[in-house]
Amino acid sequence: MIVAGVILGATAVALVTTGAFLATKRNDPLTKDFREQLGGKGAGKMFALSTALLVGLYVIVSKFRQDILPILMKAYFCYVLLMMVINFLRPTLFRNIYSTSPDNHPQYLVKWMKLYAVDLVSISAALPLLLIYWFSDNWIVMNLLAALVAIFSIEITRFKTLTIASITMIAFFFYDIYFVFFTPVMITVAKKITIPVKIVWPRELDTLSIWTSYSDTAKFTLLGLGDIILPGIYIALLARIEAHLATTKNITIKPSLTRACIAAYTISIIIAMCVLYIFRKGQPVLLYIVPCLLLTTYGLMYCRYGGDVRNIMLNYVDDDEDIVPFQPGAAKENRGADGETDGHDSSREKDEVLHSPEAVQITPSDSQASENNEALDQ
Repeated sequence: MIVAGVILGATAVALVTTGAFLATKRNDPLTKDFREQLGGKGAGKMFALSTALLVGLYVIVSKFRQDILPILMKAYFCYVLLMMVINFLRPTLFRNIYSTSPDNHPQYLVKWMKLYAVDLVSISAALPLLLIYWFSDNWIVMNLLAALVAIFSIEITRFKTLTIASITMIAFFFYDIYFVFFTPVMITVAKKITIPVKIVWPRELDTLSIWTSYSDTAKFTLLGLGDIILPGIYIALLARIEAHLATTKNITIKPSLTRACIAAYTISIIIAMCVLYIFRKGQPVLLYIVPCLLLTTYGLMYCRYGGDVRNIMLNYVDDDEDIVPFQPGAAKENRGADGETDGHDSSREKDEVLHSPEAVQITPSDSQASENNEALDQ
């Protein structure tokens, strides 16, 4: 069980770190449709829907037939996996195939998002993954899918402000305690739901087998994705705030708030696993994660950082206006710079435009930065 706890903890830290990194680096307008900006109302809806979904699943798995539910949940999860693959592949495929704005290419409005013709490649690439998921119940395969979903969720879900993120963390702190300690809801759902919403590892080495079924929960120690995704979204916001300070204010804060919170998350996971090992009872992991993250964040802000830095962090608003603009044909032109030329004057002129400082500059100019700073201070 100790080995299981160590592996689960290391996996959680790795997923949070990876998701936070991608949420900072992959600000691409081509994937804007996938991103969910959580303001006050959005965070409230997320909390209400999470509660309703958890209770609804508990009622279904406890009181009603369970033969239809797995099929419905698998179908929904196939949709999630498909969106995940499109989100990962669209920017790279688009820039390598097209050389003009995305608005000039075939688009198909599907509910709340646009699909491009190039997305057919992503859909084709996703089909083997969907088939493996649909027909496999192997715990290793399901762990890999759960890990991908965790990274995808951290990347696309974004709190708008630190205040909203902190309040949401506190709300889920009590949510986790109530549903784990005072009701059987959380543990029952976690054990009976067989879609990839948890990372599992065999309790004992003698039960370690690559052929074990993911649904055989009695053999596993598990960690729910909620204990990875929610802290990951919070830490990703801190990483973007830190990047904002560095790019617009030329301020590098020490110690790094992002790294400090990743360390705090690691410590909280270790504490949770130790308590689990001692009491042999399921634990609300957010009980340990939330205090560690919030105490680290606000402790550093008020004890180590100056008042100006603290005010910028508290007033920071995360939105899509800071996204790097689409640069038509960037991938093709980069290959041309390495020696692939077509010999046409028009292409050379296009290269000059694309590679000029004005075309590739992704940081705001001094005047834009000052305007942004004044707006932020207001």
